[in-house]
Amino acid sequence: MKSSTTAVLGISVILLSVMHSFIPTRRAASMKKQYPTDHHATHNMLVVGENTVYLSHLPMFQEVDAPPMPHRYQAIVEVAFHQQGSDPQNAYKKDRQGHSNITVYTINPAPFVLPALVSSGQQDEPLRSFSGSLFRGHLEKGGKRILMNIGVTVKQVVYFQKFDSLAKRPSQLEYLLFGRG
Repeated sequence: MKSSTTAVLGISVILLSVMHSFIPTRRAASMKKQYPTDHHATHNMLVVGENTVYLSHLPMFQEVDAPPMPHRYQAIVEVAFHQQGSDPQNAYKKDRQGHSNITVYTINPAPFVLPALVSSGQQDEPLRSFSGSLFRGHLEKGGKRILMNIGVTVKQVVYFQKFDSLAKRPSQLEYLLFGRG
């Protein structure tokens, strides 16, 4: 899957080029179903937006016969950054404005179970906070860490879908529009 992000009038657009998996558009409210228990993993994410910040999970794919991977999900969440004694949300915004030539920011969160964002699973409430380090650029491709151990509060799950390697490829690309103008 290839994905790129474009800001259009303050609204983020994730363009998905589907290669192996069909991604039906669903609202997060309809996704309160139980996902199979997964294990803790580091789920690197793309950071989108300035005033309103969104994280888009960077998924990985697997063959039909392969053992299950914890990265086979498309997830988009609205978040807020926080840290005692500082304002990482504002620091991120200023960094982004000061480096307008950099189009990619990523976050490397501490390990957690990704489906816990929408499924109660073995806990009563969905996961609503985690911590991580924020990078200017892609963290696996020479990005520079600009904030360490920041708190991330999940304000809203915008989209969450497990990939189905057996699903038919759609005849046309599907687009998911999200954001605040």
